[in-house]
Amino acid sequence: MSEHSAYILFGGNLGDVRSGFQTALSHMKKSDFQIIQQSGIYSSAPWGFAAEYDFLNMCVWVNTSLGPSDLLTFLKTLEVGAGREPSSTAGYASRCLDLDILFYDNMYFKNEHLEIPHPRLHLRKFTLVPLAEIAPDLMHPVFNKSVTELLNECSDESEVILV
Repeated sequence: MSEHSAYILFGGNLGDVRSGFQTALSHMKKSDFQIIQQSGIYSSAPWGFAAEYDFLNMCVWVNTSLGPSDLLTFLKTLEVGAGREPSSTAGYASRCLDLDILFYDNMYFKNEHLEIPHPRLHLRKFTLVPLAEIAPDLMHPVFNKSVTELLNECSDESEVILV
């Protein structure tokens, strides 16, 4: 069984988000994921839309035997299990749990449902700040820049606060 390294962004702004994070982590551990490291939890305003509540985010580094598509399917199952319902509108929306694959091994992967590295991770401080906490020297395989370099070059002026 081959092990793959993945970085996953946890996010949410509805309900007991911290509990949702812990439940998702617990399900991952029971499903033979090895949690290598997790960041602190950060608060930030919604990105790309207006919402009543700020978001909480954290990044988790895991080892898994799942391939990229199977990992996405597993994460979507966790989201639905946490109560996430498909959005009826296009674009961003509030949610109880959102799980995004940021990096998977040192690869570029794209199909109709998934693109890795996440195509907008370099634009969002709410992603880069917790990722830089656990993997500052991780190299983006397309941009050939470290997470720290991406954070330093990020034009997003949002405030991201460790809570």
